[in-house]
Amino acid sequence: MLTIQGSNKIISLSQIQGFYKTGVLKFRAVTESRAKKRNKTLNATLKTLNAKLAEIEAIRFDFLHRVPQWHVKQGIMLQLARACDVETNTLRVDAGDIRITAELIGNVFSIPSRGDPIPELQKKNASHLAIKREFQKKTTTQLRDFVFACPMETEQQRMTFRRYFILVVLKMFLNPTSQQTISPWHLPPILDVSNPRRFYWPYQILKWLRDAIRKFQDENRETCGGCMFMLLVLQINYVLYFQRLKHGLLHACQVPEPWIVEWTTNELDKKADHVISQVQSLIISFL
Repeated sequence: MLTIQGSNKIISLSQIQGFYKTGVLKFRAVTESRAKKRNKTLNATLKTLNAKLAEIEAIRFDFLHRVPQWHVKQGIMLQLARACDVETNTLRVDAGDIRITAELIGNVFSIPSRGDPIPELQKKNASHLAIKREFQKKTTTQLRDFVFACPMETEQQRMTFRRYFILVVLKMFLNPTSQQTISPWHLPPILDVSNPRRFYWPYQILKWLRDAIRKFQDENRETCGGCMFMLLVLQINYVLYFQRLKHGLLHACQVPEPWIVEWTTNELDKKADHVISQVQSLIISFL
């Protein structure tokens, strides 16, 4: 028998053991219940994440995870834009002229240099107009928030995820603009997302870049849109690796695709400074 000090109540050892056992079981039951709920939430999150990764691979945008975490500096963008001849798609550097083609862009990202043209937005097409109303003027933050929060249970939800994800990639990487919101020329690639990998993406990236550089040059703008990162990769590879070291012309390059994996962030920073000085000297010689 056990007497609790300061009390006349007598509690048997069996009662204490029973209380302890009951308490532990209750605590264990509550803990396991909470753990199951957490695991259920975690499993659901992982399932959604895996579904999103599968969609990204399905549309052939999985090359993005190979892109170095490096922001193209404004000074580099402007120097490269000034050195481009948009009429001949040529980037002029002192080491030689780089003829920019869809094939080279495909090599940079390891995506096919062929495919169907991206459809144009039809003003009389009801579904096209509905997509325009839904997405035009959305901000990058709104797009990214939805990409993270988007459910993936139904086919319709997966198609919606594709549209938002493609827009994020266009706005932030493949066709960035100075505007903070989605522009009309971002919309055509998401009109039909049933099979985005069938599109001729390298050609479209080149077209967007050429249009952005032409506007920069003709209107004397302070910023330049388009995928300047791709242009920088071609420039660096041509000047510092492929031509001077062992490969000769870019079209004859034997380095495995995508070429973007050849450079780390630190290497890009160092080589970008060299590129700026080269492009600057070339522009001065033209003046």
